[in-house]
Amino acid sequence: EAISAVVPEARRVLPADASAPHYLSVCLPGRDGAYACAVLDELGMAASPSAACRAAAGERLAAGYPDPGCAPSSVRFSFAWPVRRRALARAARALARAASLAVLPSSSAPTVEGVE
Repeated sequence: EAISAVVPEARRVLPADASAPHYLSVCLPGRDGAYACAVLDELGMAASPSAACRAAAGERLAAGYPDPGCAPSSVRFSFAWPVRRRALARAARALARAASLAVLPSSSAPTVEGVE
């Protein structure tokens, strides 16, 4: 909810009941997930592009996504347990900044205005 408030087009890759409670994979349509992760790293947030097992599974994993086109636009957070609201709010702010910078050139995805 915090993420959709700052990046409205972002959506969970899997429903909350289909993943561990301290993992959050978000699809950012029209964004480059790897670039977004680089921006997040510069902002002090640990995130990974796509799924944790993608490196081992290769492109076969994309077929396992509810929306296979979402794989290259995904960002995965792994939070410390128990997950604190403050950590989620910080991730949401950082993701808004990353999403505004990671728009693919051929995309008509909106940028996030007013994010510092």
